[in-house]
Amino acid sequence: MTETFQDVRSDMEKLGTVYRAIYDTYGDSVSITYLDPRNTSAILVYFLRHWRFSCISFFQAICLFFTKAHPNTIFYNGHILNPSAALDRNDILEKLASYYK
Repeated sequence: MTETFQDVRSDMEKLGTVYRAIYDTYGDSVSITYLDPRNTSAILVYFLRHWRFSCISFFQAICLFFTKAHPNTIFYNGHILNPSAALDRNDILEKLASYYK
């Protein structure tokens, strides 16, 4: 029997190390929500929620949804942490620290 996510397994493991590093650094003060990139309605709701709570503008929400919401992209309150979708743990933690105060 073949593994269902065999083609994306290495990306999932890299993403897991980034999430663990975020949790180790910030603990329970940061909530991590993983959205399946195939579930576009959940991603749209994510951006609209951050627009509603004034984290980003409506135009930013729509623009990010259509142009930047790719697999392995990490957002913090609607702001993109890795525009190239590269999973460099130290770079992501550094950008998160600039937003998280």
